[in-house]
Amino acid sequence: MYDEAAKCPFKLLERKRAIEKQIVPVFSVKVTQPTKRLARRRRTKPTRKWLQIGGAIEEKEVENKEGSGAVSGADTAAAEIKARVPLSYSAPRTHCELHTAILLLLLSLPASLEAHDLRLTPSTTSQGLAGSAASQTMAPPPPSAAVSEVQVESVKFPPSVKPPGSAKTHFLGGAGVRGLEIQGKFIKFTAIGVYLEDGALPSLAAKWSGKSAEELADCVEFFRDIVTGPFEKFSRVTMILPLTGAQYAEKVTENCVKYWQSVGTYTDAEAAAVEKFCKIFKDKTFPPGSSILFTQSPNGSLTITFSEDGSVPEASNTVIENRQLTEAVLESMIGKHGVSPQAKTSLASRIRELLKGCEKKADEVDKNVAAKVDIVSVA
Repeated sequence: MYDEAAKCPFKLLERKRAIEKQIVPVFSVKVTQPTKRLARRRRTKPTRKWLQIGGAIEEKEVENKEGSGAVSGADTAAAEIKARVPLSYSAPRTHCELHTAILLLLLSLPASLEAHDLRLTPSTTSQGLAGSAASQTMAPPPPSAAVSEVQVESVKFPPSVKPPGSAKTHFLGGAGVRGLEIQGKFIKFTAIGVYLEDGALPSLAAKWSGKSAEELADCVEFFRDIVTGPFEKFSRVTMILPLTGAQYAEKVTENCVKYWQSVGTYTDAEAAAVEKFCKIFKDKTFPPGSSILFTQSPNGSLTITFSEDGSVPEASNTVIENRQLTEAVLESMIGKHGVSPQAKTSLASRIRELLKGCEKKADEVDKNVAAKVDIVSVA
């Protein structure tokens, strides 16, 4: 006799309910069976698979009795568990083993999810434990939330900004003054702040993790990797003394053109970009406290914005599409012959501290993984 509601043999339904009584409301048991046609072909009764604690976790099927198409919150919870808790465990054969397995799985679940929102399916793999342990270790906060502001003279650089022409948050990498020694006296002209998008750290960590701040500050290649890295950069140049736009544009482009000509990369495209750059600054005058803002995109676009009070407006003034000029603007600040050694030192020191935080977090994850392995081995 068949139970029409369950679409399965009556005896199998009794077994299923008996098993559920042992572990409900903690978990539900998924029972699988062949189709009626396949059962008739094999001339065998459908069989159920033994419950396994761990392994792959499927989204719970939603029973929509009214046909409204509404989705239960169990789907979202199960999907999150599927991504975050890929536990595996061998099939329990006794009630003691079953209870132990359930306890281990409960200890590994995020506190925000309900265990009864899950449906488990069998799996015999022993992989995925490291992913579970890592998921329980909270991800480190983004660099924009971990850094502090920097004050250069009377100019304050906030710990994070959202630059014009970008939808991403950038953290303050470092800041310093630009000045010249005139008649034995150091004259400060501008304050420079360099910001990097939150995704810059993984790109830099692969090569520069473990280096000291002094090693980074003395390494031309480190700053070159920042200039050319596959992430957005944002530079803010704030005036300490008044400066005209023509003077600023001339200083930035003069050395760039000489370098491009020496290496044979100065083409008509670069000439047109330099001309557009100088034209933008031609009629500008920057009093103390005003700022020039550059957003450098990894695709080679340079977004230029002006601010009278040092704030960061949402709208940009213009965009120049030229990779060499885009990189040259930042290179002139922190490159081999950068105009602000203080900004370079600050950048190296702060990036080193952020990389150190990433290393510490990675060590914590490794320890948690090792602890999980020990628990399962004992079990």
